[in-house]
Amino acid sequence: LTPMRTLNLGFPRPLSLAENKEMFYVGYNEGWILLIDKRTFTISGMINSTHLSGIRDIMFFNGGEIMVVAATVRRSLVFFERADGNALSTYE
Repeated sequence: LTPMRTLNLGFPRPLSLAENKEMFYVGYNEGWILLIDKRTFTISGMINSTHLSGIRDIMFFNGGEIMVVAATVRRSLVFFERADGNALSTYE
């Protein structure tokens, strides 16, 4: 494989990565998820929550309408749902 592009995020080490629709979701131990546009490789948003400390895995279900994040610090699974067609909101 040949690298397409390198995106220097300037943040601590990413711990998880998921892809859904036109976005990459990059999870960090500090409790946030960066949203990166797959076409332009630009940061297009961030999901931030105290419930997300220690992100270890990100998965999508139901055609990308539900996102589940495994958060190890609180020993929990955090569920998000698409509220308005684009944004993901906490579904706890």
